[in-house]
Amino acid sequence: KNAGVDLTADANLPFSTDIDGTTRPAGAWDIGADEITLPIYRSVAPGATAALATGTGNNLTISGYTATFASALPNNVGVGDVIQYDADNNGTIEAIVFISSRASSTSYTVMSIAGGLPTATAAADQDWSIFRAYTSLALAEAGTENTGIAAGLQNFDTWSGGKDLVAANQAWNIACYANGATADTTTVIITGWTTGANNYIRIYTPVPTSEVGMSQRHQGVWDTGKYRLEATGGSAIIVVDKYVRIDGLQVRVIATGEYQRGISLDYSDTGISYFQVSNNIVRGTPANTYDFHYGIIEWDDAAGSVLAIWNNIVYDFNSTVGGSGGISVNASGAPFVYNNTVYNSYFGLKGNLPATAVLKNNISYNNYDNYYDS
Repeated sequence: KNAGVDLTADANLPFSTDIDGTTRPAGAWDIGADEITLPIYRSVAPGATAALATGTGNNLTISGYTATFASALPNNVGVGDVIQYDADNNGTIEAIVFISSRASSTSYTVMSIAGGLPTATAAADQDWSIFRAYTSLALAEAGTENTGIAAGLQNFDTWSGGKDLVAANQAWNIACYANGATADTTTVIITGWTTGANNYIRIYTPVPTSEVGMSQRHQGVWDTGKYRLEATGGSAIIVVDKYVRIDGLQVRVIATGEYQRGISLDYSDTGISYFQVSNNIVRGTPANTYDFHYGIIEWDDAAGSVLAIWNNIVYDFNSTVGGSGGISVNASGAPFVYNNTVYNSYFGLKGNLPATAVLKNNISYNNYDNYYDS
């Protein structure tokens, strides 16, 4: 990685893309025919502006891609978190890195803002602090950073109306953490990003110890001690862009007006898309009297698209008007709906499905109409 020769200006055969047509970053070519997609990590915790840990009495050294602490960090520190530190040992915080994996409570893999080699520490540092990168999922989508981070190090993510992941050859992993019992309450609209099959947005809760010391995911029942998005003003998550993965969240729709959804995949049918929605709990507002409430809904896609919905629990979308339900799919591509549980909703599983659709091992129970449409 980043160890190849830059042949952009080669005298005999200049070129600047890899075998897939991906642009090679100037001065940072990977060895080989393929430029690897850079995984970028950012963390979110609702309202969490304060530091998770500070360096008083705990030496930090950064060498290569490894950050080593003399003493163990809290178990809730993990991927996507920001470490701000004094790299040159002059008493001033001037450097920043992001955790991309966890070897132990004292050893972490870290990356620069753009996924490259971090600035090494000149000496053991005790001026460091660790923060969540963002204080809501909506702010992460917009690139508005945690204000608790040192002012001179904020604005590490800069874009207007979404980021071009294809041009940067990046895949964005946005890790969602709990902040006590505080809920995330702002509707998230994912739009304006340029995505691709390898350049996707993944929003998820970290689970294994290679990511965080303590799992941030629910265990199949609603848990106010884990990350949750409870939208108070409308739908919870609206996805407009093409390649997005949502994994392991708790999502609740509280608003009772029309057209409120938990996870809404609104992509129009102008190009191939690939959506994954997995391991989520999606709750509605029982016995409301407004129409078009859905837990997970996909509106339309182009032929050749893939939609995968698996291992979700969806309930309480039971508007008495009748235009509501747990999971609704209207797809032209290849939808796969596996291992989901839907209950106490008007429609359980609803869809206008092509012959390529596969629905397997779902439980649709105690709904007004468990299976509806084609």
